[in-house]
This record gives sequence, C-alpha cells and structure tokens, in this order.
Amino acid sequence: MAIIGKQIIHLDSVDSTNNYMKDNLLSNSENEGLIVSCKNQTAGKGQNNNFWESESGKNITISFFIKPKDYIDISDQFKISVFVAVSVFEFINAHASNNISIKWPNDIYFENKKIAGILIEHSIELNKLESTLIGIGININQEVFKSNAPNPISLKNITNQTFDLDNLINQLAEILNTNLIILKNNYKTLKDIYLKNLFHKNTFHKYIYKEKNIVAKIIDINNFGHLILETEDGTVIACDMNEIKHVI
Repeated sequence: MAIIGKQIIHLDSVDSTNNYMKDNLLSNSENEGLIVSCKNQTAGKGQNNNFWESESGKNITISFFIKPKDYIDISDQFKISVFVAVSVFEFINAHASNNISIKWPNDIYFENKKIAGILIEHSIELNKLESTLIGIGININQEVFKSNAPNPISLKNITNQTFDLDNLINQLAEILNTNLIILKNNYKTLKDIYLKNLFHKNTFHKYIYKEKNIVAKIIDINNFGHLILETEDGTVIACDMNEIKHVI
C-alpha cells in the first residue's frame, strides 16, 4: 500500500515545511506519509541549520514523516538516509540523465553543483525510532540563485526545460513508495545503488579531516553512516559529519 503522498497539502507560504509538519501533523500517526508542499518557504533549513534558498513557486520543497520503528533499529537509522537519497537521486536522474551523484550523506549533485538537499529528523521513544521527519528540497525551475550558497544548480539550468511541479511531486512520491518497500525487505539493494553513485567514490580527492588537509578516496559507508576513507598511504579512517568536509 502506497503511503507517501496518499494526501498532499499545498501551502502558499510557510517558514519551513518541517516546522509546519512538527507543529500541526506529526503527533497523529494517521498522517504518516502525508506530504506538505509549499510554494514559498521563507526559512527553509538544510543540514546543520544552513539556510535553504528557494524562489517562490519555482522548486520542490516538501516534508513527510514515516513510522519506522517496526522495521528499522535505532542503530540502523542511517538506512533511512540511504533510502531517501537514493529515491531523490533516481528521481533527478530520470530527468537530467548523466552526471548525477549522491554526495555523502544525502545531498544530490549534478557534476560539482548541488541540485537537492535532504533534512532528516528522528524522534526516539523507548529506544525506538518512533517517527522520522523527512524534508526534501529540489531545485527545479529556479534559474538565478542569490544567496551565498557556493554551487547551486536547478533542473532547468541543466535541461533548459520548465517543469510542472505537481506532476514532479507525484513522480517523486511513487519512487519513494517503491523504495520504502525495498527498505523494509532488501536494504542491500538500496545501499548498492547509494555506493555505486556516491560522489568522489574510489578516486582520490582533497578533504578537510579534523581541520587538516588530506587526500583520500571513499571506499564505503558503515552501518552508522560514517564515511570510510582510505588515504594515499593506505590508512583507513571512519568519519562522521562533523569531522570531514569535501573540498570541491
């Protein structure tokens, strides 16, 4: 049964779709999978509370939540990041074809430019994942970006086409529902897609690790979502989000 996108609430303006979901819908389990979409998000958030720029009426900015406690252990919560990242990757790849990748942990890139971001917030009760709130921002029809974000790009920038946002949200929901079933039954399939399409995998690149410059290649991610790097001298290190930064 498809639960993601079973109902879609369209808002004209809100500070953040994640905030709206938390304030109005998250407490009722019957709202699982309901999507909140907004034309004008005035204070959209990315990872680490970074501002997410989105021109009014031009992009996909949505939130929904799932109740994963029956199929995801708390120690495996990064599986949800993989599920969402692969879904957004597949959605964008269907429209932009080549040169799409997943930048760990869950940004989506076209070449060296960011086209989508994902914000995931877990609610834990009695050592279980009671709910997971997922916010997705995808640059679709915006052509000019005015914030100080270093490398944004949109689907229109890539394809020179204008897209119908409602149709795209429905397409994205279909992919999310398909991959949610895979998450529950065959997570390895999603992880294999994630690793195969990981930005800078298996090639040496510059990183800042614990405030030091290193050259390393990505070789894996572990069950906790840590990035596994191998340096030029063969040293293997596991990094969390606060320890490592790509140099693009």
